[in-house]
Amino acid sequence: ALTGCPSRDPQAHTVASFQAEIAATPRLTAVAAETMVRIVEPGQEPLTATFRFWLDGKNRLRLRATKTDITFLDLLAEADGQVLAVDPRAPAITRFRMDDPRLPALLRFLPRLCDELRRGPVAAGQPTITLVTPGRAEGHLADGALVVYTLDPNDEPTVIELDQLTIHYDRWQDFTGVRRPSRLRLTVEGTELMAVLRSFDALGTISAERMALTPPAGAPELSLDRFLDQLGR
Repeated sequence: ALTGCPSRDPQAHTVASFQAEIAATPRLTAVAAETMVRIVEPGQEPLTATFRFWLDGKNRLRLRATKTDITFLDLLAEADGQVLAVDPRAPAITRFRMDDPRLPALLRFLPRLCDELRRGPVAAGQPTITLVTPGRAEGHLADGALVVYTLDPNDEPTVIELDQLTIHYDRWQDFTGVRRPSRLRLTVEGTELMAVLRSFDALGTISAERMALTPPAGAPELSLDRFLDQLGR
């Protein structure tokens, strides 16, 4: 069933039942997860890294990104979209907003990945479902955007299409009572992110110490462009 609810008879699906299932999908209070990601962006070298996520009950994100066991990015994103980022190798810091159009795919995909971890495969904005047929459901967001779900026999999404974003889901697993796809692939405007979920823990709380990010002493604060150049985009 959608995003971790018990499996249901697909023949029982109606517009009302599918809408109710989406509405009932719990949003987890706090999550700790580790993913291996590969990002392929036009004109850039592919990036393969390990992302460690901590998402607290205040809608904040603490992220640590590593390559070959070396941390190249520490990040704290506040609920209002303000971000502090640290490259501990140099070291250097920068500050930006998560909706800054200059961000590379490495950072642009973070809000979507966070939503996937907290909520599971459900289009942002709580769509209103208008059509359900075997293996397929359609709905619309408040702005009129069409959302299309392709469903497997257990009513779990294998594909979600939303505007220019397509998300493929595979290998659903039970992580201590929470159903999540262990593999997903996001594609938008020629950029692709593939993620493998290595660990997933639904938590009651995450400590303030775990969520804290203190800039290294003496680290210069760079403009976003300079920081991204140093980071290697």
